[in-house]
Amino acid sequence: MYINTKELAKRTGATFRQIDYWCLKDVISPVGESCPGSGIKREFDESIISRVQLLAKLSKAFHNSLHKNEQKKIYEAYDAGFIDLGDGIILSWTDLKNINCRIQTHNDILDMLGDE
Repeated sequence: MYINTKELAKRTGATFRQIDYWCLKDVISPVGESCPGSGIKREFDESIISRVQLLAKLSKAFHNSLHKNEQKKIYEAYDAGFIDLGDGIILSWTDLKNINCRIQTHNDILDMLGDE
């Protein structure tokens, strides 16, 4: 089933602008064209909801400072449940329903998001 940008934002906590940016930067892909033009609504497969929810939560936790390449890697690594960002930093998400994210570095774990 397909949903529009407004519904994707509502169900994930992402803003319309974040979703638009992620489409323009090829981080997420709508059904059909990424940039269909003014006045033509994007549609998304419902299967990306959890991935976009993860991106939205991480964007908030990192104060929107994640580079598009990091966002793309996180989106693609969603099913694995973790991503190595280098320099001893491993980002993992353990509960895919609530998406709790942790940064692990040198045996110290910092809970970035807590329970929401």
